[in-house]
Amino acid sequence: SSTAARACGSFRPATVTTSMPTLHLPADPAATERLGAFLGARLRPGDTVGLDGELGAGKTTLVRGLAQGLRVEDPDAVHSPTYLLVVEYPGPIRLLHADAYLPAKLAGMLADGGLEYLFDPTAVAVV
Repeated sequence: SSTAARACGSFRPATVTTSMPTLHLPADPAATERLGAFLGARLRPGDTVGLDGELGAGKTTLVRGLAQGLRVEDPDAVHSPTYLLVVEYPGPIRLLHADAYLPAKLAGMLADGGLEYLFDPTAVAVV
C-alpha cells in the first residue's frame, strides 16, 4: 500500500500467485527493517508469516523489524534460527522464528508436535 511505501521506503508488491500477498524486500537493509517494523505492529496473536528467499535475501533483517513492531524484549537479538530450528522471543506478543532451511530436521520437529507449537494462537510465527 502507499502507506507502507511511505513508512518503509520503496518496495514493490509482486504479483499474487496464491491466496497470500507477496512482497519483494527492498535492497536496503534499513528499509527492510522499517518494513518489518511497519508490518510487525499490525500482526496479531495467531498470525503466521511465511518467508521465502535465498541466503542473504534479507529474511532475518525483516524478522528483526517484525520483532521491533511486535515490541519483543530484545529485537536486536534476532538472528537466523537455521541450526536451532525455532527461536522464541518474549514480548507482549511472543515471536516464534522458525527456519525451514533444513527441511528434514523441520519435518521431524513438526511431526513431534511442533506444528501445534508454531501455530500457538497466543504468538506470531515466522517461518
